[in-house]
Amino acid sequence: MPSSHPSSVGDFAIVSLTVPPSKVFPSQAKHYLYIRPNAPKPPTPTSPRELFVVNTPVDTTPSQIRALFSQYLGGFRIDRVQFSSSTAPAALTTPSGGKKRKRRGGGDTALEGAAAWPTTSERELHPSGDSCVVSFVDEASAAGAMKAVLRAARTRTEIPLAPTVHDAALGQARYVRLHELQYPDPVVLQDSVDAFMATFNSAEAERARAAAKARQMPDEDGFITVTRGGRNNPARAEEVQARLEKQKERQNGRDDFYRFQLREKRKDEAKELQRGFEEQRRRVQEMRGKRKYRPE
Repeated sequence: MPSSHPSSVGDFAIVSLTVPPSKVFPSQAKHYLYIRPNAPKPPTPTSPRELFVVNTPVDTTPSQIRALFSQYLGGFRIDRVQFSSSTAPAALTTPSGGKKRKRRGGGDTALEGAAAWPTTSERELHPSGDSCVVSFVDEASAAGAMKAVLRAARTRTEIPLAPTVHDAALGQARYVRLHELQYPDPVVLQDSVDAFMATFNSAEAERARAAAKARQMPDEDGFITVTRGGRNNPARAEEVQARLEKQKERQNGRDDFYRFQLREKRKDEAKELQRGFEEQRRRVQEMRGKRKYRPE
């Protein structure tokens, strides 16, 4: 019997899922997915053949998403499924007009990907309300899958979600296994630390070289960038002078470009006239003093 939930919200089509019973939850549960065409800003070359899926279950796997589309939502071929909580980069969409969210942890992606820490869980879990991008083989497949999604949302069809296949232990054995994973082998942990520190030191050395280069090279205006750590090997005076000469050449013919330059130019002309008048008056006074002045 179709449920009475809405078929859409905003740009998203709502698809109802039925989660089968499991050992930890013996009753059938309902879950809702929100799906729409992927629309990242700015667009990517692959976005026309992608769908954006929101509110995936915490233990969803790529194989479950593939089975959902292949069996119930058109049966079109999927190229890749990328969750937003995964470490690999993905072009995810954000609702138009929404606020941007800061990344959790705020770490360096390059450093995080260079040396992964030992896992502390038997399987990958996603945050509640996580999202994923489903990439199809072509644009026609993505359009056909979106039509099937809209049809399922309009008819409010309840689609069974494939059960999660994993070998995770339950009960006391699960907590024993989690305890073991939280205290990895010291050799494995040391290898991860060494790999992370090697990548970190390499990145720091590259930043130091870039900062030293910035301290040595003047900018286009002839100034030296002031950076943290003092000045080592300052730029040569010839380089600074060459930059200043180049700046003067660019400014030639631009003396009356700005309004304040016109004002300064008029002030200089007035001062020059006043200086000439004072000079003439001084000469007249000198000639009168010598009694050689005969007015005409």
